[in-house]
Amino acid sequence: MSGCPYVIATPLGNAQDLSPRAREVLEGADVVYCEDTRTSSRLFTYLGLKVSALRSLHAHNELDRCAEVIRNLREGMSLALVSDAGTPAISDPGALVVDAVLEAGLRVSPLPGPSAVSALMSVAGIAGANYMFLGFLPKNKGARRKILEQRLHPGEVSVFYM
Repeated sequence: MSGCPYVIATPLGNAQDLSPRAREVLEGADVVYCEDTRTSSRLFTYLGLKVSALRSLHAHNELDRCAEVIRNLREGMSLALVSDAGTPAISDPGALVVDAVLEAGLRVSPLPGPSAVSALMSVAGIAGANYMFLGFLPKNKGARRKILEQRLHPGEVSVFYM
């Protein structure tokens, strides 16, 4: 028997934006993997959520967590992945774990929710526009300039985080 990891979008600014389904899955998960356990713990406490166990999953340990996650899933555990705000694996840790789980032949279940890109595009005033999402740009000025020169084109909409 194998469990399922749930990729759960967390609120961007207003804690009340966490969906009822996300609340249910978080409370039922055997382990919640968090970008920062302190940040997630504060959110869960504020919302009155009773979460079993928190484990860190951030840019510096994500690769090391992959084997642990797969082992836990194969033991039938229910797992949740959350980032500090937004959706894991979208400009936040989680993509390596999702890839490893899929490569192991297991499934992953997304729980949609708050998205900075969707929120921005919904109020941008450019109805029906297609856009290219570039994620976080590099901090290095030269690398950032190179990406912008390659990806920005007149008449096209590009969205990126700073």
